[in-house]
Amino acid sequence: MASSAKQEYVFFGESERIIRILREMASLDADFENQSNNEFFNITMQKYIEQSNLLDPFLEQMLAILCEPLIEYMSRFAQEFMKEENINLDLEDHFSSRELSHIHSLFKNLGIITNTRGYKIVMKMLPHEVIFRC
Repeated sequence: MASSAKQEYVFFGESERIIRILREMASLDADFENQSNNEFFNITMQKYIEQSNLLDPFLEQMLAILCEPLIEYMSRFAQEFMKEENINLDLEDHFSSRELSHIHSLFKNLGIITNTRGYKIVMKMLPHEVIFRC
């Protein structure tokens, strides 16, 4: 009985590894397409679909890690867009193929988190202001 009273419950035991993986995925310099990291992330998120509220203490941090580089990319795109006289919305003209793969990877993982936790909860934690960095 005494041992069960001292038992600690770890709700999101993979949190440290997931945060580390997300930081790697968010870095263009790192191997954001690492298959084993992507697989671990997908499997872990699938595991929490039934009890996705267990992710809540870490959700804001996870979203911030993914959104920071996306905001940087979109700010750069907006700056280039504002300088051009003719409107060119083709992302391939503004980003390298590696950057486009990175953007795709970030949005894909953002989608996985949204699918796991639900869009209503995730939307509340996403930045809602328009940031234009010059």
